[in-house]
Amino acid sequence: MMAKDWLSAGYTQMGDLFVPHPFLALLPAAAFLAAAKAIRVKFLWGVAATWAIYSVYEYLMLIRVLCSGECDIRIDLLVIYPALVLLTAAGLICIPASLATRKDSPQASGQ
Repeated sequence: MMAKDWLSAGYTQMGDLFVPHPFLALLPAAAFLAAAKAIRVKFLWGVAATWAIYSVYEYLMLIRVLCSGECDIRIDLLVIYPALVLLTAAGLICIPASLATRKDSPQASGQ
């Protein structure tokens, strides 16, 4: 499978999951919120907030507040999903990187 096909399939699966069940997007929001509280990295607060905002946005789309009538073609998701994927990937990279730098700092070793 080519990379483009793999990405397309991933975005389709995201749509199949989050469009009918927008509150599932609160799961990654909660995970990043917990990580942000634990390691005190402001970027993770932003990732958590982005997922929470997306959940509310998708819910408002579902109940037709932001979309009146035909919402079958969701062009907005062509921007939203790549942004969520990139932010999530950056957040997942940030967590172990932040932990590693804290472990190496003189304050962490008691010096």
